[in-house]
Amino acid sequence: MIEILKNIPSNVAGFKASGKIQASDYKTLLIPHVNNLLRWQKKINFLLILNNDLSDFSIGALLQDLKLGFQHFSEWNKMAIVSESNIIRKFTDVFSYIAPARAKGFAHEDLQEAIDWVSSNKETNKFYIMKKIMIMAGAGAFIYFLISRRNKPKSNKSKGTISDVFKGMVDEMKKPLSEVGRQIPETH
Repeated sequence: MIEILKNIPSNVAGFKASGKIQASDYKTLLIPHVNNLLRWQKKINFLLILNNDLSDFSIGALLQDLKLGFQHFSEWNKMAIVSESNIIRKFTDVFSYIAPARAKGFAHEDLQEAIDWVSSNKETNKFYIMKKIMIMAGAGAFIYFLISRRNKPKSNKSKGTISDVFKGMVDEMKKPLSEVGRQIPETH
């Protein structure tokens, strides 16, 4: 069962999960509450107190969770997950590196700290911004590497280094916009 948390800041969509969680819990309560919050603010601050284990979530509930995450992918701001499970807390912390939102795991005894953190309107810190830039740069380098490997003649078996990839990216950035990508052969 999922319950909406009372007495939390109005800029937070807060929930408590206990017992078995079904897809209907998401469809009738959690998703409408998040959508309603988005009518009043641009970003989602999400607090979930887990009084159960992930094994208590049905496949349907997990799919609804995934659907909600992707449906509002760019609208997540902060996610605080409160759990006694160290694994869930650590996963939440790691998830912050790949998600568009900041995510942080908290123990039950740190509930007030979780509420204060998720509801704060402090601007994104410089470390967070740099982390996102590094992730985007890494993704860009990987895509450039794949494209540049595709353009090499088949007889050339040499492997490019990371510095070659970044040098190629810098060279591409120096080109006028009208010339970028012209050397990419068409596929049939």
